[in-house]
Amino acid sequence: MSLVSEKSYIVDFLQSFSLLYEIKEWDNGQETVLDRIMDKNYQDLVRQYVHEISRHKPILSQFVTKDYNILWLFLSVQAEIRHFTDYLEGVQQVSQEQFLQLLAREFSEEGKGFTLVDLDRQAWSASSKWNLVLLQEEFQAKRGALLSILPKLYQLYGEYARMLETQFEKKIQTAQLHLTTEKSYQLIFKDYLDEKTFQTVQDQLVLLISSHKVLIHLKQPHPLLGIGVHVYDYFEEQQRQALLDEVSMQNILKVLADQTRYGIIKVIGKGMTSNKEIAKAFSISPSGVTYQLNFLVDNHIIQKDDETKQFVVNHDLIRSALLAVLNDLDIPTR
Repeated sequence: MSLVSEKSYIVDFLQSFSLLYEIKEWDNGQETVLDRIMDKNYQDLVRQYVHEISRHKPILSQFVTKDYNILWLFLSVQAEIRHFTDYLEGVQQVSQEQFLQLLAREFSEEGKGFTLVDLDRQAWSASSKWNLVLLQEEFQAKRGALLSILPKLYQLYGEYARMLETQFEKKIQTAQLHLTTEKSYQLIFKDYLDEKTFQTVQDQLVLLISSHKVLIHLKQPHPLLGIGVHVYDYFEEQQRQALLDEVSMQNILKVLADQTRYGIIKVIGKGMTSNKEIAKAFSISPSGVTYQLNFLVDNHIIQKDDETKQFVVNHDLIRSALLAVLNDLDIPTR
């Protein structure tokens, strides 16, 4: 049984074609936040999928460029869609006139027609603009070529989606839980929409292949919110990075350089949390231990676990500080 709905599959499938142009950014040799939070096996499966669909890029690139995704726009002119066959039938029924109206609604300032003037206003590459000119002129033929490959590509997508669901079931379920929480709104959506709108959108989807994307689509007839499987982690990492900026890297390194404080961090990491035990281990008074613990808490290097109420080491903050050192010195992490 699938972990996500077919609606999630369809939306993720249509969004996944943009990866044909984005995947190069993953492979430029520079470590990104996504590299730090995304399992390598997950990345490899996404790369394999993109490699497979790239074989059909000559046809796909007529509808999807680095500047726009017409396959996604087709969804917005159709009635409620729950199955992929609904989407295919909808694309088949789009007339030349409806297609031009769709372009006008999305890209024209006045929304009354999409002209060469409107095209010239777009901050797109020359190749994207030329593609759209050709697509307008040869819409029927190009749509026919597209419809001949989409069912095969959707089947391919399903195979990779099911592999991800099998290997990363817990991760996907965690993303589903995050999507509906108040913390998710505060962390991800707060800067983009008000809380009332967030609560009223019924379709809240988890994206498997586009695991790094946030999707906010409030237009009728398909208002929906979507987050990729790794989006929550991405925003948390960004938040941690902001915290690292506040608690300077140099300060963290100074704390780690102090023999007593470093030792206390080590023993807390091994499970020792009793003031009396720590005092005995380092030959300092209990009040001295309390002072040191408060200092480490104030600097976010240790924190209390929500469940056990015991001190734990803030691994993420220390890892971020050490990675920042490696990056500053151009030392590769792999």
